[in-house]
Amino acid sequence: MRAAPSLQFETGLGAVCRICTSVRVILLAAGIGFLSIPQAHADTPDSVCLEHPMQALSAYLSSYEDASALLARTRSVDFYPFSFMGRDQASGFRNAMVDALDFMPGHLVLIYHIDPTMICVFAWEATAPEEMIYIRHTIDRDALEDDASAIAALFAARVPRGAARSADRGGRALLRMPSGATPEDRLSRIAKAMAPDTVLHAAIARAEALVFHVPGPLAALPYLALPLGGSAPLIETHAVTLLSGLNDMIDPRTSRAAAPLEWQSSSGSSVVVVADPHTPAEGIGGAKFSALPGAAREATEIALRKGGRLIEGADATGTEILAALQDADVFHYAGHAVADPDRPLEGSFLALADGALDARTIQMRSLSKGPLVVLSACDTGQGQTLGAGIVGLARGFQIAGAAGTVLSHWPVSDLSAEPLMLTFHDELVQVTPAEALRRAALQLRSDYPDPADWAAFSYFGIPFVLPASEDGILP
Repeated sequence: MRAAPSLQFETGLGAVCRICTSVRVILLAAGIGFLSIPQAHADTPDSVCLEHPMQALSAYLSSYEDASALLARTRSVDFYPFSFMGRDQASGFRNAMVDALDFMPGHLVLIYHIDPTMICVFAWEATAPEEMIYIRHTIDRDALEDDASAIAALFAARVPRGAARSADRGGRALLRMPSGATPEDRLSRIAKAMAPDTVLHAAIARAEALVFHVPGPLAALPYLALPLGGSAPLIETHAVTLLSGLNDMIDPRTSRAAAPLEWQSSSGSSVVVVADPHTPAEGIGGAKFSALPGAAREATEIALRKGGRLIEGADATGTEILAALQDADVFHYAGHAVADPDRPLEGSFLALADGALDARTIQMRSLSKGPLVVLSACDTGQGQTLGAGIVGLARGFQIAGAAGTVLSHWPVSDLSAEPLMLTFHDELVQVTPAEALRRAALQLRSDYPDPADWAAFSYFGIPFVLPASEDGILP
């Protein structure tokens, strides 16, 4: 399968706050630094969603850095401290966000955290980057995480047997099917928890593209299907980027608005496409894989349209693909994949002609060209859920140096993935990966109205922007 400076601040639960540059000046003139205010509103010593916005942001950054370091220690990945960190890390981060948003017209950045009884969001608009919107409110965390964890399995159950780009392990019976609400109902409840206030609704409505950084429990959601800030799914109104980490917002590639994207032209860029590898007859890791005619057609057509290198069948080995990745601007894989939440690095892999290309092997590479990676296969966004995100194939490519990865949240249909990916690459000539994916999913929805088909993929990585043109930003 495959704005004008202003301050809005209310105390108590359900608080909505705007903190901006002018407020900072007033506080400093009064001799009060943001971080010198004691965190008196913490429910527990480990709480992040505090009453005061800058205290909450400071607590969040400390918590995130600890979670990232833990991920690095437990999963053998490199950990790079934030370049804006210092004694006043909250102000440093806020200033970095202002700088990044100067290059991101039309974007809204949303950073979430979940405490045991509360959820909070820090948000920045490109139209007023000096302001920070801060909202917190109480939640039933167990119910929220139950909804989030059930959605992928519920949508996966709608993918027809035999049409999926995943291993043959005895069919859908192995899925532990959640009972109760539909995935659409669960997404509606999650959307209300993530955007409970009209201030955030208005900010979402003003934006053209959303950038999310979310904790592990919310990382596997199909955000294009999320009715955030309204009743319609985001696919109708917003391109969506999922950050792999906070450093994505200060990556130099995020701010190259005046530079063309390598993949916006079929000439001058290196495109590598892998088509339905012929996996060993004995299987890989106890799983056997069937042929995927849709994946073969998809990859062959993409290679033809883009003038790319096609690696297919028995030639699609780990050695061949890893070598080709080093020079690729775009890498597209159409085939089988497996995700293992218990062994996310060794047990999550692309199924190739000579066996498994696992996440650990991938993340040990150095992809200096920062390619766009497209994983048109099953469950490539799944893995082990930790506080800093999900460990698996998609993160493996990001750690190796990919600029962004198109990933899947559940087993994808070999029938619907083909037209979606062809449209995605056609749109990629003129728009960003996130917008190209939105347009492709929107077009697919006319023929495949079930979100199990059109919402299966997300863009994960650096929030690229379009190059400037004489008329402003390209359409």
